[in-house]
Amino acid sequence: MATFDDHKNFAGRITVTVAPSPAASGTSMTVSDGTVLPTVPFNLTVYATAEEPYSGNAEIVRVTNNAAGALTIVRAQEGSAARVIV
Repeated sequence: MATFDDHKNFAGRITVTVAPSPAASGTSMTVSDGTVLPTVPFNLTVYATAEEPYSGNAEIVRVTNNAAGALTIVRAQEGSAARVIV
């Protein structure tokens, strides 16, 4: 039987407050409100605030740890390309 990640529909948008370093390959970042996120592991779509996400401007990351909004991530998931996250 297949198992699925925990998820939260309509959890809202959160802001990256501390970007990965280096921005295109770092594996940790901090977000404004980690409490709205589901239990790890889960996938998260990261994109610029002023844009609507699509495959050309967004990156899907795998969140493997959430310590009060400090996220550990695996980059470029589900066929997405690593993007600069600022």
